[in-house]
Amino acid sequence: MEHLLGDIAEKIKYGPHFPTLEKGDVHYLKGQHFTNDYLLGLVEDSFVDKSDAKVKRSLLRTGDVILAAKGTRHFVWAYRPDAGPCVASSLFYVIRVDEQLVVPNYFALYMNLPPRVRAMHGISRGASVPVIPKEELMNLSIQLPPLAEQHQLVRIYELQQQRRNLLRQLINLQQSVDDAVLQELTQ
Repeated sequence: MEHLLGDIAEKIKYGPHFPTLEKGDVHYLKGQHFTNDYLLGLVEDSFVDKSDAKVKRSLLRTGDVILAAKGTRHFVWAYRPDAGPCVASSLFYVIRVDEQLVVPNYFALYMNLPPRVRAMHGISRGASVPVIPKEELMNLSIQLPPLAEQHQLVRIYELQQQRRNLLRQLINLQQSVDDAVLQELTQ
């Protein structure tokens, strides 16, 4: 079933801008913290002060998704509590979806599919730093199968990610073996 993003979002707002700290307990998420597969990598260099009341109000909650709306790299990530306390920077829209209609992880995987990424690029505006306007974002159409099917698709995606990670590990191991063989042969 097709819906407009604005109809499934309970809230869409930009993340706040904060000065960053080198150490801390609350991660301040920036675009560089995400892999090419749109997964959260290490956040070891960007923190915010957890005692700040605005930081406390801006903490991501289970069910929140963030969408990279500024720049040329548009993607979506669903917050997970195992990522620790996080605040999305002003690069991101923070979107709270209606979980009676959409599973947050499904929303992220759907929006990260190549046709959806192209659609986000297509609605971005600006010459030097392209930005996705909120009104345009709210008018994007989203295919929503029943919740049970969304959960199944998320599980398939998670298994695909595990397979990719194993393949990367295998490639790295094979590279080490190849290097050792060449090292041995050249001595």
